Amino acid sequence: MQQLITALPTEIFQHVVHYLDRQDLVECQCVCNSWYKKWIQFAYHTVYIRGKVQFRSFFYDTLQSSLMAVPYSTGYQIRKLVIENGHIEPSVLGQLPQLCPYLEVLMFDGVILSQAARRESFQYYQQRRNREELDKVRHHFALWKQMRELVELNGITVAHALLQQPTTQLTSLSVQFNNQNDRTNSKTSFIQSLQHAPHLQSLSIERIYLTVDELELIHNSCPELISLYLVGAVLLPMSSVQSQDIKPAVDMRRFQFVNGSFCDDVPRWLNYISKKYVYARRLEVGSCSFFAGAHEQEYECRPLDNALYEPHLL
Repeated sequence: MQQLITALPTEIFQHVVHYLDRQDLVECQCVCNSWYKKWIQFAYHTVYIRGKVQFRSFFYDTLQSSLMAVPYSTGYQIRKLVIENGHIEPSVLGQLPQLCPYLEVLMFDGVILSQAARRESFQYYQQRRNREELDKVRHHFALWKQMRELVELNGITVAHALLQQPTTQLTSLSVQFNNQNDRTNSKTSFIQSLQHAPHLQSLSIERIYLTVDELELIHNSCPELISLYLVGAVLLPMSSVQSQDIKPAVDMRRFQFVNGSFCDDVPRWLNYISKKYVYARRLEVGSCSFFAGAHEQEYECRPLDNALYEPHLL
């Protein structure tokens, strides 16, 4: 009976798993060695971690302690990993690709300052020390060759490393620029690297400064893009773009620009957005501010039916 069950196709196992709770999966792993190898891949397919204590227990007690059982170690079975408030230091983040090499979905809220960085006196030196430590482990992220979806808050370390590969399997990417260095020194390289993600369909960028040329480069680099979200972004003054030069994004279905700012040229930017995303089913521009020079004032963006416009497809 045991041999019959372990010989069943994976698709049937996946169907059976839907009717089992966590305790049932654990009991199935304890039946025998062959059952353990068969059921462990479903027990740890998706892992949610919340809080520093839970993450440390997961990292040290579960991942590292089971590494000797490769390829049946816990980390090798994980396909989706969600970490919330994990307080991950750079050195620990650099070990995750080796412990969980087959991740397909990763969602986490960035790294914190390492102990060495916290000992620095000034914030500038703290951030520089942290970047140096991240640079030491950056090459490890190349192990995540099967990554399809990445959500990285408070930094672009993993995203930038993945996009340095000749080609990636990413279809969904969400990043948050967390400091001035990311928005200036790393922004250009990040946008240019998007060409290595030709299958990207959904892109969300938070806290970024964008020119119209950089926005055009994003579309040229990601021909399959259907959703673009700009949150807390700053749209810089436009260059001399003529209306007839604006090429509509035919495949785009959703565009959102919320909680951002226009750095002058508001009418021209709104004209660009309306023409660029004319085929979008959902077009949202709202809760934005307008500033020019040293003066800043609130500017309600309601040119498209109270900030929400759903045009009819041609």
